[in-house]
Formats: sequence, C-alpha cells, structure tokens
Amino acid sequence: MSEAEAYELFTLIAEHLNQLLFGYFSVVTAFLMMSYYVAEKLDRFLAVIIVTLYTACCTWFFAGLYGWANDLSLLYVDIVNKKAEGIYELNWFGSNPIWLSYVVTTMQQILTFGGWLISVAYFYYKRRKASTIGGNDV
Repeated sequence: MSEAEAYELFTLIAEHLNQLLFGYFSVVTAFLMMSYYVAEKLDRFLAVIIVTLYTACCTWFFAGLYGWANDLSLLYVDIVNKKAEGIYELNWFGSNPIWLSYVVTTMQQILTFGGWLISVAYFYYKRRKASTIGGNDV
C-alpha cells in the first residue's frame, strides 16, 4: 500500500467512524424522546419489544464502532511504524502517541455502552414513575 493510499484509507475509516457515532447518537436521542413521551403508555409486551429492538440496534452500532476503531488504530500504528522506518514521508503525520488511538477506542466503547445503559434505565424510570403516581397499570 502506498503512502497516499494508506492516508486516504485512514481518513475514510475516520469519516466512517464519525458517521457511525452520529448515527448512534441519533438512535439514542430518538429512544430518549420516545421514553419521555410514551414510555408510561406502553404495555409490558410492547415495552419489551421496543427495548429488545433498541438493544439490537445499539449492539450493531457498538460492534461496528469497535471494529472500525480497532482497524483505524492498527492502521495508525502501521503508518507510524512505516514512517519511523523511512518508508513513508508523512512528516506531519503521527504526532500523537500510539497508545492514544487505543484510549480513544476504549472511550468510544464506554460512551456507547453507557449511553445504552443510561437510556434503558431512563426508559424504565419513566415507566416506574408513571405506575407509582397512578398512571396506567404497567
């Protein structure tokens, strides 16, 4: 792989990760809005179906983000190593330490899992709040 191809692949993966992350934010936002407006009105069966579908969707995002972020980290390490060996001449590229890409990947995983966990907890909080106040029998 040439230097230009490696850098182009790096930017493409980074753009794809960005799109996946904002797609994930959109799904979580939609789930939180649904929780706020209708969680207390759903019967148990429909609530289980919605949470199951939401969990499946978040799992898909979680796996995609993990896979693409790992690929990006490995590509970054490869580019930096080839730069150090003199194969690539990307003088401006690789100023971040190699371990930083793994930290960012871990942070993305914590963010996605935490977002799922907190949004599901909020969904059940809204359902419990409605049932204890005297809302629908849920």
